[in-house]
Amino acid sequence: MSLLFSLYNPAQLYASGTHNLTLFQDTVQPIRSGDTLRFPISDRRGDFISGASTNTYNLKDPSNIRDSVVYDAITRRYIVYEKIGDRYYRVPTIYSFDEYWQMRNRQAEIEYFKKRANTTSLLNRNRFTRPKLSLSEGLFNRLFGNGKIEISPQGNVDITAGYQGQRIDNPTLPERARKNGGLDFNMNAQVNVNASIGGLNLITPAKTMKF
Repeated sequence: MSLLFSLYNPAQLYASGTHNLTLFQDTVQPIRSGDTLRFPISDRRGDFISGASTNTYNLKDPSNIRDSVVYDAITRRYIVYEKIGDRYYRVPTIYSFDEYWQMRNRQAEIEYFKKRANTTSLLNRNRFTRPKLSLSEGLFNRLFGNGKIEISPQGNVDITAGYQGQRIDNPTLPERARKNGGLDFNMNAQVNVNASIGGLNLITPAKTMKF
């Protein structure tokens, strides 16, 4: 197999009268510096106690990172170590006794109020939620027999509608004031409900309602 390569010299093409040269610009995108993530992940500043990240998108430390806090009884100071295996990957941080416990107490107080706020928000969200009653089929059948529910309402409704008015022939009154009246509407309802749940019969007494 033979390959044929054609090499053209731009100067020779211009001298020969060929001017149709198309110049293409470089399409390589420039490399942008900086973090290009939609939610940038930033490294914490300080040790894992004073500079603990609160961003939920940040990844947790791998298992080979060992964090420890050692108390030096001679100098009464706390030393924070952060290692990868047996090597330090951050400079140890030293706190005095008072500094360390002031920081820990402040963190515990913030965590306490955060939990209280979450609990209050949860209670307010579920304030109007009705509790669900869960009954198994076996328990329901032992209480009421089979699981068949029947409801049969019975009764009657009497409706009376009419017009009631009067006319007063008093010449001293205006024409509109001589006539007055309105609709007369009455309704009586008598209802009772017969219900059965399994083998248990529930009979409600008849009730009469007037409107």
